[in-house]
Amino acid sequence: MGVLFFFLTVLVIPGLPSGALVGRWALLMVASALLYFAAELSWWACALLAYLWLMTWWAPNGYDALYLLFHAYCFVVLYAYAKHLVSLRAIAVGVGLGFALNSLVVIGQEFWGAQFIPQLTPDAGLFFNRNVATEGAAMGLALVVAYKMWWLVPGFIPSLVWGSRSPMVALGVMSLLMAWQRSRLLALGLFTACIALAYFWLQKHGVVADYTTFPLETLQQRLWVWYDGMEGFTVFGQGLGSWLTNFPLYQRHSSPLELRWENAHNDAVQLAFEFGVVGIGFVALFALRLATAVRGPAFYALVVFAVESLFEFPLYDPLTGALAAICAGYLFSRSPGLY
Repeated sequence: MGVLFFFLTVLVIPGLPSGALVGRWALLMVASALLYFAAELSWWACALLAYLWLMTWWAPNGYDALYLLFHAYCFVVLYAYAKHLVSLRAIAVGVGLGFALNSLVVIGQEFWGAQFIPQLTPDAGLFFNRNVATEGAAMGLALVVAYKMWWLVPGFIPSLVWGSRSPMVALGVMSLLMAWQRSRLLALGLFTACIALAYFWLQKHGVVADYTTFPLETLQQRLWVWYDGMEGFTVFGQGLGSWLTNFPLYQRHSSPLELRWENAHNDAVQLAFEFGVVGIGFVALFALRLATAVRGPAFYALVVFAVESLFEFPLYDPLTGALAAICAGYLFSRSPGLY
């Protein structure tokens, strides 16, 4: 599994427009096919896949629906297979080595203008988009720190430095939970330090004095997207893969002619939009299981994933989605409650 997640971290096809996704999804499909019989899917996993398959029949875009159905199949197989793993240490090593390689590419892009891999945003490394890279790096770092493999930590830093803010918030929440397990006083001190650093960062960037500057403006924009998305909530949902097609019908606070949202930048909102009550139930069940789970490497990686999913879409990315599936399967199969 360590080898699989190493290649999920570094696999990129520079000549394709979606070269950071196509190879990774293809690798996940092959791996899921090989792991299928060893995974021993439970009845509820089969029922979930059957339900998703039925949803493709009323989805507004059959291609998008099938695309997401294949992704869900990969994640379900990884979730089921995870109960056979002794630990996630090998996965942490694979992701750590992969991000060390990604960080070398990021350094080359930042300081030497190495542009042999196309980028949607600067310093994106092997991911085309630095925000996606940072989300995966934060989850991998959570695993590495929880396993106390400090020698892998430096390899994550360049991938994190030039990334988005939500993974940094997620790592802050993870650090607070780790500190809380050791000492309430330590957690309080860390929380105070985080608030102070956040205040000075916002002040430096002019946000404290001017609430129309970039960070808060971006948050406001996403709040409107979430509000518009929930306007499209129905009991049975709009259909699998319907966000891109149907959301413009409810897009009131921005123009769909100028801006198209491929994702809601909030996995819970998108699941509710597409799946209705079932989507809300899935999110609630995940939150309940995570809140009552045993603290450990898988738990902390999932905390990072959960916080990121409030502002981004890690469930729809091959690396972060696969990490979440394997961590959830490993953690929940060892915790009390419904498996």
